[in-house]
Amino acid sequence: ILLNELIFWLKYNLDSFKQLSETPNNAVLTNAINYINDHIDTVKGPLDVAQSIFVSEAYLFYLFKKHLNVTPKNYIMQKKMLKAERLIQNGEKFNNVCKKIGYSDYSIFFRTYKKYFGKAPSK
Repeated sequence: ILLNELIFWLKYNLDSFKQLSETPNNAVLTNAINYINDHIDTVKGPLDVAQSIFVSEAYLFYLFKKHLNVTPKNYIMQKKMLKAERLIQNGEKFNNVCKKIGYSDYSIFFRTYKKYFGKAPSK
């Protein structure tokens, strides 16, 4: 599962992966990433993250683009999709996966999953 996550990250973010190793530590960015990881099932978007760590959404966007070369929204979606993939590989039903990662509508989950992995969840 971890190998799949690494391959996915490299496939979609090779440039940002290279940049990440050259980037100095940033406490606000670290707090944001930790919050996302701890609340991936319930976080709805960047505004949730920004409010929880007491920064503006614009500043959060700036930090993610500068240090990770990805928007906070896309980072959250990637994390949700990686978790969905792990759950599906563990035999979870698609509707349950959809709900477990915070989607209320299966069709939105399906489209997002297909966009990131290039295949339907059933494949």
